[in-house]
Amino acid sequence: MHKELAGVFENIISAADLLYRHGWAEAYAGNISYRMASPFSFDKNDHTDLPDRFENLACKTIMITSSGSRMRHIASGNASDYCSVITVNDKGTGYYRSAEYNKNPSSELVAHLLLHNEYEKRQSGYRAVVHCHPENMVALLNIPDIKTAEAVNKILFSSHSEIRLLLPEGIGIIGHKTPGSYELALAVLNELKKKDLAIIEKHGCFSAGITLDEVLDKIEVVEKAIKIYFRTRQK
Repeated sequence: MHKELAGVFENIISAADLLYRHGWAEAYAGNISYRMASPFSFDKNDHTDLPDRFENLACKTIMITSSGSRMRHIASGNASDYCSVITVNDKGTGYYRSAEYNKNPSSELVAHLLLHNEYEKRQSGYRAVVHCHPENMVALLNIPDIKTAEAVNKILFSSHSEIRLLLPEGIGIIGHKTPGSYELALAVLNELKKKDLAIIEKHGCFSAGITLDEVLDKIEVVEKAIKIYFRTRQK
């Protein structure tokens, strides 16, 4: 197996296990992607057009969990059976799938590509993206008077001091959008240009970072801060 890919699969298994154990990836929910540093072989006859041009990803390889995959299955140690390895073409207008890891990519592929395209442009070092459904994040935005980033960040910073260490700029908020839609993908990009995590109303969150562990740290600390807030409200 490609040396870098073996390490990526290991990290994805660990991430999937955490998402599943926390209950943040029910049924087919959640997706993970990682932009690889080195090239990977692909099937020149297996090409798919993209709805946009991702010029900064030209000839770049990305591993992403596949459409319909379950985190509980990935966590069992069979990540390679539930992932797709794609290489963007030299114009950034489509992608090739690898011959071996050729499952259909996640329905949120465009959101992941928009983020990776931005991070590659910035040379930020961010290579990992996670989308999942933490229940307290979703519950918080169901409260009528808590709908803005200002209101949510006030809660986060007042509930848990670790927020300032991991997310000093706070988080973004996205109104309800159809899952898998281009509209949602653009909204995610807009928020994650400015922040490292965004909550989507009635849906879940997207977060990004250098490593999958770093991304999961951010998701965990936000979810915990909101859980603390809910416990405080009960008193």
